[in-house]
Amino acid sequence: MSNLRNLVLIANPNAGRYAAATVKRVQAYYQTMGIEVLLWRGDMGSCFRDAISSLDSRRDAVVVIGGDGTLNQVINTLGPGKVTIGIIPAGTGNVFARELGVPTKDPLGAAEVTLRNQKRRLDLGLLDGRYFLLMAGIGFDGQVAARLEAAQKRRMGLGAYAWATMREIFKYQARPIYVKAKGHNERGSTVLICNTRRYGGPLTFAQKAYPDDGLLDVVVFRRMGFLPALRFFLMGCGFRYFIRERDLVYFQTKSLEVKSKYPIPVQIDGDYYGILPVRISVAPNSQDFLVGS
Repeated sequence: MSNLRNLVLIANPNAGRYAAATVKRVQAYYQTMGIEVLLWRGDMGSCFRDAISSLDSRRDAVVVIGGDGTLNQVINTLGPGKVTIGIIPAGTGNVFARELGVPTKDPLGAAEVTLRNQKRRLDLGLLDGRYFLLMAGIGFDGQVAARLEAAQKRRMGLGAYAWATMREIFKYQARPIYVKAKGHNERGSTVLICNTRRYGGPLTFAQKAYPDDGLLDVVVFRRMGFLPALRFFLMGCGFRYFIRERDLVYFQTKSLEVKSKYPIPVQIDGDYYGILPVRISVAPNSQDFLVGS
């Protein structure tokens, strides 16, 4: 029997796999379990920020029906550590839900996970004052996110990322990016800063990344173009023997600074953020999440 008595259910209708029927089913499920539910259903604009910022802190949990981007917005609106967060995956990639062992294609199964009230306190990344759960991507990665539109992601799902990647790979002009961290001064053309192992779809670039180790994993890709990108993709799929030592640098750190002479695009948790320069650090033990096995 869960000891959750009340919760806030946040549903983002712009999430990639949002369905109004799913929201009704999840809300009804909680209510049949004797849990008081306060439902917020709307876009992630100023009204959302005002409503969520004024939440009663005595609520036992906030459960988000949405994807990685919605989770990012909720945490940045509430501030980390204010209330325990659960996930009903309804986004395009649902990478963070997979990382936490939450079912991604079974909304009621995900709701059941939240009722176990099994908590895990995790790190967050912090980029120029904005928190992220998964990763920040700089260079080619940021360019793909900058070109994606919400309607594309909703219509095509993960295929939208694949399409944007193939479209950009032939015209992206790599520019030098400079990464400075303790013990490292690196130059590359694309940089990933990871809080978790999973990147998206089948891809895993940061094999040593765990969201509770107090560190960020940094992958500096020295070159970018069709053939290097193909090798990096195969590496992300687990075929690491395609990568030569001179192709990338991998290290762990608590903080770093990334600069360029050019307006290099940056994404966080799959959504476009802005351009360089940025300062990034880990925010250890920042947020409690309701997790699966």
